[in-house]
Amino acid sequence: MLRNYDGAQARMEDLPRRRRTARAIANDEAIRAAAIAVIVDSGWDAMTFSEVAKRANLTVGAVYGRAESKAELGADLWTSSLYPALSAGLAGLGETIASGSVPEVAQVLKSWSEPSDALQAATALAIAAIFDEDLHEVIGPDMAALLNAHCGLIDGRSGPSAAASALSIGGAFGRVLAARDGARPPVSGKQAAQREIDMSLARGRAQALPRLPVITFQRTPTTSDPHLDLLQIAALDVIGRVGYRRATVARICRLAQVSSGSMFARFESKADLVTSAASVMLVSHAEQTRALKAVSSSSGPAISNAMLLRAFLDPAAQGQRGLRLELARVSQHEPDLQGIDVLGSAAQHPLLGLGLVGSYAGEVARLPFVVPLAAARP
Repeated sequence: MLRNYDGAQARMEDLPRRRRTARAIANDEAIRAAAIAVIVDSGWDAMTFSEVAKRANLTVGAVYGRAESKAELGADLWTSSLYPALSAGLAGLGETIASGSVPEVAQVLKSWSEPSDALQAATALAIAAIFDEDLHEVIGPDMAALLNAHCGLIDGRSGPSAAASALSIGGAFGRVLAARDGARPPVSGKQAAQREIDMSLARGRAQALPRLPVITFQRTPTTSDPHLDLLQIAALDVIGRVGYRRATVARICRLAQVSSGSMFARFESKADLVTSAASVMLVSHAEQTRALKAVSSSSGPAISNAMLLRAFLDPAAQGQRGLRLELARVSQHEPDLQGIDVLGSAAQHPLLGLGLVGSYAGEVARLPFVVPLAAARP
């Protein structure tokens, strides 16, 4: 602790500060730009100080002079560049939809389908922060405040208006996630823009949802090999709680109560185990839709879709949201995981994006989605 000669604590703001040179400021910007590029190209998990230094044409020591740890660098990126870009992007999305101009809304939606490096990196860090305590300390409060400002029940905002905003933001995040895979939106830009405007203009009270059928997001494997079943269940459970990087083979085997030797007798790597588990256990959006077909026939697709959204946003489904978001994030950059089809059809992208919203804004699960969904054209 710094103290003055009288023994009293000296406040940092009272201490003289060394003036930073133009070169030091330029190095900071070069490090930030390089780090964002690495995240976009290789993913947050693969980002190293040596790779950042190489891209910035600086020494590794210069990067360590900027941040003592990877988490500290990530927090600096978020505060200085990524959060402002994300905040401006969401503000622009909401303002443009409110303007009611189809061409302008279509252009904004296109910018999310062809996102900037900053938007891609911001989305990646927002997902990574769900599982990283050091990142979450900085990113969590910012994300919660930002999302609640846009789709929370504040300042007299109505439930349908908040739900429409949440759907738009979820769709925007879904477009960013899908962009990495080159997936195209399910409808044209003009149609998508008109849907956004229709949802934002939705009026009326929310309809009561019918009795919720059982909507499952993950099935239990039942093979003749009990050790295989236990390993697959444990793999997805651990990833949904701590993320892919921290889901070590030892941790998975410990939960499954299966030896690592038994695991490697069945799979060559953790990636092979996770790919197998995802293909066997994850229920696709199409399967869920078929399960809701009876509700859709009797009450309409908006009711059916609202029930699916409510189930996915339910606090009890937090592990499933985290699992799918994490697999979507890491499968973009891990060659051994690219066989995992987390995103599925383009219709599933908004659901996944809304899952990111629900991970930081818990009140979203209680919003009335029926009215804005019904206002959107089929």
